[in-house]
Amino acid sequence: MFGFLGRKVSRKPLFFIILWLILMVAGATSALWGFSQGNLFERMESSKSMVPGSESDTVIQAQSAEKNGETITAIITGVNTVQMQADITDFRNSVKKIDGVKEVIDPVSIDAKFKAELEQQRVGALAAAGGSPQATAQIDAQFAQIPNPANDFMTQHGYALVIQLEPGAQTEAHYAVVDKLNEFETTVKAADPHGSLGYISSTLIKRAILDQVASDLVRGETIGLPVALFLLLFVFGGVIAAGLPLGSAIASIAITMGIVWGVTFFTNVDSFVLNIITIIGLALSIDYGLLVVSRYREQIFLAFARHGYDSQSKELPEQTRSIIVQAVETTIATAGRTVSFSAITIAFAIASLFVMDAPMLKMIAVGGVVVTIFAVFTAVTLVPALIRVAGEKLLHPSPLNQVPGFNRLFKRFGDATTETGFFSNLAKWVHKRPWPVLIGITTLLIVAAIPIGDLKMRSNFVEYIPVGQEMAVLNTIEADYPALRTPSVTVLADAPEKDVQNLVKHIEAIPGVSKVATPITVDAGTIINLFVNTEDPVGPEVTKVVEDLREYDAGYPTHVGGAAAVQKDFIDEITRGAPYTIAIIVVSVFVLLFLLTGSVIAPLKALLINTLSLVASIGITVFIFDHGLLGLPQTLGIETFVVACAAAFGFGLAMDYEVFLIARIKEYWDAGNSNDAAVEKGLQRSGRIITAAAAIIIAVFIGFIFGDLLPIRQIGVALAIIVFVDATLVRMLLVPALMTLLGKWNWWAPKFLMKFYERFKIVH
Repeated sequence: MFGFLGRKVSRKPLFFIILWLILMVAGATSALWGFSQGNLFERMESSKSMVPGSESDTVIQAQSAEKNGETITAIITGVNTVQMQADITDFRNSVKKIDGVKEVIDPVSIDAKFKAELEQQRVGALAAAGGSPQATAQIDAQFAQIPNPANDFMTQHGYALVIQLEPGAQTEAHYAVVDKLNEFETTVKAADPHGSLGYISSTLIKRAILDQVASDLVRGETIGLPVALFLLLFVFGGVIAAGLPLGSAIASIAITMGIVWGVTFFTNVDSFVLNIITIIGLALSIDYGLLVVSRYREQIFLAFARHGYDSQSKELPEQTRSIIVQAVETTIATAGRTVSFSAITIAFAIASLFVMDAPMLKMIAVGGVVVTIFAVFTAVTLVPALIRVAGEKLLHPSPLNQVPGFNRLFKRFGDATTETGFFSNLAKWVHKRPWPVLIGITTLLIVAAIPIGDLKMRSNFVEYIPVGQEMAVLNTIEADYPALRTPSVTVLADAPEKDVQNLVKHIEAIPGVSKVATPITVDAGTIINLFVNTEDPVGPEVTKVVEDLREYDAGYPTHVGGAAAVQKDFIDEITRGAPYTIAIIVVSVFVLLFLLTGSVIAPLKALLINTLSLVASIGITVFIFDHGLLGLPQTLGIETFVVACAAAFGFGLAMDYEVFLIARIKEYWDAGNSNDAAVEKGLQRSGRIITAAAAIIIAVFIGFIFGDLLPIRQIGVALAIIVFVDATLVRMLLVPALMTLLGKWNWWAPKFLMKFYERFKIVH
């Protein structure tokens, strides 16, 4: 198949280039402009539920905006209601005229209504008491103790306004209210130049997160891509060759984003999918592009050497065109097969997230699998086609060679065309001391893995909100307006309000519960909101309350929701799906690596080593964020979906390098080399690619670390560490040491499996 594809690409390169250009333009146009249907950023929405069908999801559905309408809360500071009583009344009246507004709640109207009702009740009480001075004084004292609900909307520093929209109100109503709030801010400033107005809603929070995603995406690429290009220049010693992997990355990412744009017409797509697509698309495209371009240069210079030419020759042989065609075909047949096999392995690792019943993870899996497919498709067709069109331009010495010292370093670490050099010498060094290397590196990885015991997974939506107006308003509400705070836990009782008093009493008796709000009747039953005395809304104190309530038998169905309940359900779902995810990865890796090597030892070795490397890397990540090292924020834990994605993507990237290395070693073993010689030559051929790819990918990941969204920073750090550990300690030292000790047993398999291998093997 790859031989056929190689012939097609080498003979009709323009066809493949034009095809990919059309797909890239279509994908980019869809994602950025959307054909008048809204671009990708405008169409993206958060998942309606973290875990469909869970208790927390049941509560969310009962409280959804479609049923109860969205709430917009405005906080005014620096002025009081006395200063702006008439202005507040005018604002209320103007907002209530907006189609889709259900109610406007403000301290002025609440105060007026309360006083009127209180006076009516007082008059009735006085009449019933006979109007004696003693009764009047007693009644006045009693009524004076009744708290004014308007106080819940006022502080010494300002006041709050709450606008409730009708259930299912259109977005236009929401932004019409926002326009009125912006006008009212001018009125606030006129009352006092130091006054201010901020507002918040679920729609505005989602928009702020999406805007931050877009900003972080641009920032990450702005930092990462120039660094990647610089390193590629160093690896290949020329601008054209360096640009090929990046061209492949841009094409695969653009097309994938276009496909994701199409998916938004059928389901919700979380904003974080974009960052995942970019990170994985860049990583794999650079990996695959590096291998393909490097293998081509290796093939072309080997062919030139047979004709008596080298890379520094000013004149090329007459057979150059046919040599290029043959080199492209051979590259696709060899490197193309390797990267395709690697992509299949990675796709299985990422696809394992599908077993999790969590829409966010499923969509991340969709984006990851799709971008993996296009990364390998562009690597085996677009990159070779561009090589074929570039032709002789890729073969002439680069002006960079004139830079003092560049050519010497390039020859030593860059695009080597020999079977001996830095990495083969490193393998020889390991051959002489395999046990010390094996024990030393294994011990180091085990020590690095120890902090994983302190791993705390979190899923707090509030932590996704970027620093800005929304976060400032939310902090003010939590600090100054207890009546408007988000409840710590929400209980949905499938019973009338009059039948839940025992449940309320049980909740009030739970340690840590500071307040239980008045139960509210909704279509699905009775809602009970409660508050826990803690600053962390998803911390252990709140989680303990959730567990207590779920264990309590009220005598009728109850469902416990809230931020901590959502977090618990999400973590429980990942824990439930983890064995299936692991099984998928283990089986796919074992089968595919066996078909690549014909050995049962190779896949077992890869699974054990990659698992140790992955656990160690996550342990380092936990340690960094637990202590706020390297200029990163100190956090209370790692975002739950980051742990799941880091495990799946990290294992996939580790397998990427495993395939690059073992495929070249297997080639030399099949050619009749001894085990040690095969390891030395294979490491020399693939070591520079693995090292270069790792350096470039780490640079790309670091670019995303400079963003503001904590989950993206965490996954960037985790993947950068995974790649660094795997490409240095594991591939360069641990694998050669273990293969040295195993010797010919590296390639052992039972006879009955060898028959299967001979029939279905990937490498011939």
